Amino acid sequence: MVSALDWSVTPASNTVIGGITAADDMETIKVDDLSRALAAGVKAMTLDLGGATASGGAANAYTFAANGHVTALVDGAELAFRANHASTGAATLAVDALGTRAIRKFTAAGEADIAAGDIVAGMHCRVQYNSAANAAAGAWILLDPAIPDFTPGANDARALGSATAAFADLFLASGGVVNWNAGNVTLTHAAGALALSGSATDVLLDLSAANAGQIKFPAAQNASTDANTLDDYEEGTWTPTYVATTIDFDSVTHSTQVGRYTKIGHRVIGSLRLRTNAAVIGSGSGNLAVAGLPFTPSTEEPIWVGYGGQFASNNPIMGRVFNTSTRLFPAYKSSIGASTAGMMASDLATGSDANTLVAGFSFTV
Repeated sequence: MVSALDWSVTPASNTVIGGITAADDMETIKVDDLSRALAAGVKAMTLDLGGATASGGAANAYTFAANGHVTALVDGAELAFRANHASTGAATLAVDALGTRAIRKFTAAGEADIAAGDIVAGMHCRVQYNSAANAAAGAWILLDPAIPDFTPGANDARALGSATAAFADLFLASGGVVNWNAGNVTLTHAAGALALSGSATDVLLDLSAANAGQIKFPAAQNASTDANTLDDYEEGTWTPTYVATTIDFDSVTHSTQVGRYTKIGHRVIGSLRLRTNAAVIGSGSGNLAVAGLPFTPSTEEPIWVGYGGQFASNNPIMGRVFNTSTRLFPAYKSSIGASTAGMMASDLATGSDANTLVAGFSFTV
């Protein structure tokens, strides 16, 4: 059989084709024979490149009987065959009687033996001979290994990527599930949500590592109506200031103004420390209040006073917030049995180291 692999790209070197001598003065009858030999060679090449022929062999030792009989292994020679069995590891290919060579492939790490699943039964395999491959022992390079399905073959037997060759992105369809240990813990997607669940008695999201323990919420609360959904967390400071509610004081000089708060969901917990060095009452009138709360309460709620002293007449012992204001209103009692009364602008002392208030609060927004 004629093989195009035995031909030369130099026309003058093709002196014998299919056993027929190609000469300038060849007989007419031999021209017909030569034409037929060339046609047979082209047909054989078409079959050998088109994968029409199935391989033989078994257990990773493939054989191939070329339609165009190959007499020598030539660099760049390319063949295609239908695999008669799947590869389960490193494999070899023997073409005609030219000896056995390894089947190799190229990966991101370089040349390597083919692996289990690189050849699938019935797959059309394209191989190209390279005499420098396999440490110059020569090898058939598999040009198109099967796309792997990432099935590990055994439990806990294969990694997805490695420490030095990581995947860039992972795309999962809507409803996708990340499943650990046959459902022991699962992370399931639904529209706009991720659900942590599983068959374990207690599914724990552990953030206890020394460099962990942080969950970040958006700057503006994305409020939820679900009673079991935590939708906000915020820590911050605020600047408490003494004010009069009807007509404000002419001036107040504060020596201490410390305010802190933590907002968890719709609940605000905070504290304040206030002291003045001087105050000018002037036309100040109405109730005495502390302005600057970081949020507006949604309901009227009490405040508690840890210490209140050095005021002009009445010292605060409690207070409250209202749902219409970012002010806190301290209150006092004139005697044990007396009713609580709001402190007035005139209760603000005008001297130094005066009007000390240490208080805490908790309210809903």
